[in-house]
Amino acid sequence: MTNFFQMLFASSLIPELDEEYLWFCDDFFVMQELTLESARTLRFLDNMDNATSRGRGLWLDSLWRTYELLKRLNYPRLNFETHVPTYYRRKWPFEAYRDFRDYVTNDRWFGMLGPTAILNHAVARNEVQPVSIYEEKSRAGFWGKSPTYEEVVAESQGKLFFNFDDEAFGVGIKQFLEERFPEPCRYEQSTLESLSRLP
Repeated sequence: MTNFFQMLFASSLIPELDEEYLWFCDDFFVMQELTLESARTLRFLDNMDNATSRGRGLWLDSLWRTYELLKRLNYPRLNFETHVPTYYRRKWPFEAYRDFRDYVTNDRWFGMLGPTAILNHAVARNEVQPVSIYEEKSRAGFWGKSPTYEEVVAESQGKLFFNFDDEAFGVGIKQFLEERFPEPCRYEQSTLESLSRLP
């Protein structure tokens, strides 16, 4: 399963899942203690109605297809692809899937993008009041080119979240992460131990 909408919908069906949870991915980090209030904050990038250009690429094309469907169906059109831990209530993916299932696909890129579709659905139902991540100034991010270590340190000062793309990952980011996370987390450790047992 590679489609994020389907993943989020499937996760909402896990019997042991709490009524509130955070969705994490492997391209962002929490740099400070995450309080309960901060964890429950739903963050968005921008209102897509105000965009001056769209750009191109698999991910951007998928984002704008999601936007056009939300617009046609008269839903809010905030961009929730923030690349930070994202707050969900267990019922949100289920309820959004119920209303959007005709637009959900098995393909990773073709159907509606999960976070943006699901969370705009929740906003439309007055389930939550989102906060602009740019106004909050809580994320340090690096995209498109590899920064120096000094640039990473300066940009990350006081930030709650840290994110980068493949093009930005280089010596500077690697050194920064190795210094701040010298030990593997328990999930990384179990993966390393499993790999070491392979013939």
